[in-house]
Amino acid sequence: MRRAPSLNSRTSRSVQIAERVRELMHSASGRYPTTEDLADQLHMSVRTLKRKLAEQGSGFRQLLNEAKRFDAVELLCEQHLSIEQIALELGYADPANFTRAFSRWTGKTPSAFRKAHSA
Repeated sequence: MRRAPSLNSRTSRSVQIAERVRELMHSASGRYPTTEDLADQLHMSVRTLKRKLAEQGSGFRQLLNEAKRFDAVELLCEQHLSIEQIALELGYADPANFTRAFSRWTGKTPSAFRKAHSA
């Protein structure tokens, strides 16, 4: 007699999807993938991808912000790039938008973060 998959196995697969999305976002050089790009790479529809991420309590926007925050911190530690260059590298057309996002993520402006970590 076959048993239905347990909730834990379904949750485990969802976690694997979120981790795979994180990996794909961090490995994207030069630009972040769209939901369509990610769905294609994971061989599923956009709707299925969003549903699986939602099952885990995550979402595309959350994972994208996570990746941008990680990359921003790394780039700010490299003293040779200006805040404007970092903003452009992360996909922000306006450095002010990057500054607001970074402040929301870390509680510090990019300049204050860089100053605190340059010692």
